[in-house]
Amino acid sequence: MKHDIRLVVCDLDGTVLLPDHQLPERVISALWAYRQAGGLVTIATGRPALTAASIVQQLNIELPAIYCNGAVIADPDKVWHQAEFAAAPFLPLQQAAAHAGAELLMFGASTVYAFRRSQATEHYEHKERVVCELIEEQAMLSMERLNKLLLIGPMAVIRKVWEAAGALLHAQYTALQSEDTFLEIVPKEVNKGKALCRLMDILDIEPKHVMSIGNQINDLELLQEAGIGVAVGNSHPLLMEQADYVCRHEYGDGVIEALQQFGCLTERTYQ
Repeated sequence: MKHDIRLVVCDLDGTVLLPDHQLPERVISALWAYRQAGGLVTIATGRPALTAASIVQQLNIELPAIYCNGAVIADPDKVWHQAEFAAAPFLPLQQAAAHAGAELLMFGASTVYAFRRSQATEHYEHKERVVCELIEEQAMLSMERLNKLLLIGPMAVIRKVWEAAGALLHAQYTALQSEDTFLEIVPKEVNKGKALCRLMDILDIEPKHVMSIGNQINDLELLQEAGIGVAVGNSHPLLMEQADYVCRHEYGDGVIEALQQFGCLTERTYQ
């Protein structure tokens, strides 16, 4: 069956990036070859634009990209869409997280906020090459323009913290696992799939011409909205169950496999 894929949308961590969060040169070369053959490439990540910037630069992406699990769509010159919310309702969640030994990070347009220095926050800073701005809990009462929150800790612990957050927050926000120790919190109307629909409208591309590639539960809607949804070989089992294609290879090698499987790369375009 012939596949006419014109746009490839990739998750970052756990997908194009290796476990050490490095971007392999072979993946850069494969995506470059696909673009040279006329294809379009962009990303859909839980990261904010701030911490994805170096990867966007390495991939030379100029198209609008999806950030903060779909809360933001932006290119280097323009913000196309942005979902914002206030921090104040989450003060009890922060207090519960601190009591449980977990961390809550908050993401604004250009700043990542943390409430203390810890091994978890320092690991996050090292992974994403960013320095968090430390704030007091009471500062949450005046913060009005957040794009997402991130709970960090053992998954059983942070899920329990979120489950105890109360019906009001659960009615308005959703929590999505993005890594083994990351639980992303965004408004109910936000996810990567809905952002992909907006992006397809911006680029005037039909779903049947789109392939999306991911590895975690927060990529589920991204895969569902694309004509072809791909899970790399290291993906969460629930994502594999829903994918149109599951790669034999993991991480970036799975991305290359998907490009070859669906005719985006040939021996002539990529060696």
